[in-house]
Amino acid sequence: MNLAFDLNRHEDSRKLKCEDCVRALRALGFTLEGMTPIRVVMKRDRAWAYVPRHGRISGGELEAILSAARVDAEDFEKALVGIAPMAPISTRDYTHVSTVPPRG
Repeated sequence: MNLAFDLNRHEDSRKLKCEDCVRALRALGFTLEGMTPIRVVMKRDRAWAYVPRHGRISGGELEAILSAARVDAEDFEKALVGIAPMAPISTRDYTHVSTVPPRG
């Protein structure tokens, strides 16, 4: 993955939060399908994204998210740079996702 910032470096990995990743995916056309206590589930066409809600997202986690979501790293970076600050996603309220599609 060739992003302008290196998520594997300690100081950069602190910058990408769950909320930022969800906002960038929304900017790319993903819709919120539901939340569980541990992840946010998003969908665009036939691609699914599972964003962990534990706080900061590591470089490996981001690679897995983008791969499963079929999103190019450059497109994600452009969306991430272009997002406007919004109210944070509630980490207390969640809806149960009853059907999670098979990965692959």
